[in-house]
Amino acid sequence: MVEEIRLEKHPTLVSFMLIHAPYIRRLSLRGCRNLESVELKNLGLLEELDLSATAIKELSADIPNLSHLSQLVMVGVPSLRRFPWHKLKRLPDVFCLDQCADRKNNQFDQVTQVWVNDFRFFYSFDQTVVDFIRNRMFFQHFYVQIAPCITNCRKPQDVELMLHNKLQEMVQKNSTYLDVYSSCNAEVNSVTSPLTAPLRQTDRHLEIFGMQQTPDGLDYLLKVTRSILVTCDNSILHLYLMHYNPGDSSDLEECELHECHKMEIVFSVYAEELKNLRNVHACNLKRLVTFCTRYCTSSFSSLERMHLEYCPRLEQMVPHGIKLPCLQTIDIMFCYNLKTIFNYEDSNDIISYQLPGLQRIRLQELPLLQHFDYNNTTIVAPMWKELHIRGCWSLRRLPRLQDQLKMVKVSGERSWWNKLQWDSPSHCKSYEPKLPPAFASFDKRVEKYCTHNLSFCNLLLAY
Repeated sequence: MVEEIRLEKHPTLVSFMLIHAPYIRRLSLRGCRNLESVELKNLGLLEELDLSATAIKELSADIPNLSHLSQLVMVGVPSLRRFPWHKLKRLPDVFCLDQCADRKNNQFDQVTQVWVNDFRFFYSFDQTVVDFIRNRMFFQHFYVQIAPCITNCRKPQDVELMLHNKLQEMVQKNSTYLDVYSSCNAEVNSVTSPLTAPLRQTDRHLEIFGMQQTPDGLDYLLKVTRSILVTCDNSILHLYLMHYNPGDSSDLEECELHECHKMEIVFSVYAEELKNLRNVHACNLKRLVTFCTRYCTSSFSSLERMHLEYCPRLEQMVPHGIKLPCLQTIDIMFCYNLKTIFNYEDSNDIISYQLPGLQRIRLQELPLLQHFDYNNTTIVAPMWKELHIRGCWSLRRLPRLQDQLKMVKVSGERSWWNKLQWDSPSHCKSYEPKLPPAFASFDKRVEKYCTHNLSFCNLLLAY
């Protein structure tokens, strides 16, 4: 009794049909370069199917829905442009689809892995699929990467690895230029602060890398994604473009964005749809203006960390309507156009801003920052312990605090601290300065340059 069919690297096979073969458990059509269509029916015991390195253009929903299919491998299928997401009733435990690569091994993790080069591959991924996933019917663990098959853009971690390897090579050869590479390596490593938590890759992870086209078709996939990494992207203006159903929410927990050159707003939806978000890291977003839309009035109820750096056009962070009950750390660095953090100018009726979980704020090289809040609203942050400030020469007032358990320790330039304005003695006593000694303080001539030559910052915004 035949249980396996291996018809591999057939040079002329264009179509394949297998009907009513109840004892077949394994079928491999790997390497049939001209194979365009496959039809399988009544294969009650089929467990493993390999369609790698074929010219298949469209996959019938009957194949992934086969009741006993436990492994479906489709690696190196550049002609595949559609997948029947909307017709799925199940997925194999091991599902690997890669439009670009031609891998030779058959060892895959027990997780759905998808590598595609077109957003439209998920065009049929609709609300029905979202409901199935949330009801734990399939697609519980996935790794999805959307990227061109060939790209000239390096990921940040690849750059760090390249510099590290080059440095090690220089050390071994005792090169004349060892000090140059050591300095370069130190500069790259300093961009990501050790105080910043790295992206936690979850069981439902999406990566977008080096894309140029409009991200049509991603709406519903984003709903069930728990961690997302976007790098070297020229397609996304802001995340979450879709219209949610009332009461619906996103599963997103971790978000990291690098070099998204067209992104103007990180989140454009109402904040109630992002109630699971815990960590946001955004770096080198040259067009970013604000973190989220000013009309958001709900809660990022789980957000713990916000880290933004090298966003030269950033003007404001979040409006007063946004609630941040779990926020612990805020890091904002090298955002030369930032003027305020928590407020919009038309919020005159706000008495206090609640940050019950806040522990640390770090602000660095924000030359135009003048306020934490336009209206100098009182901040209720009883757990706030540390404030690190460098290069914020326009900031003349720290926020008034209420219900503070301990004084906030402030680390900053001595000359900056001496020019702060206070509303009352109690306002001043809310903060405890931890300043460098006088002989190590910032040069006042440099301070004067930074304060009176803000046109330099405006020049940076043009690039």
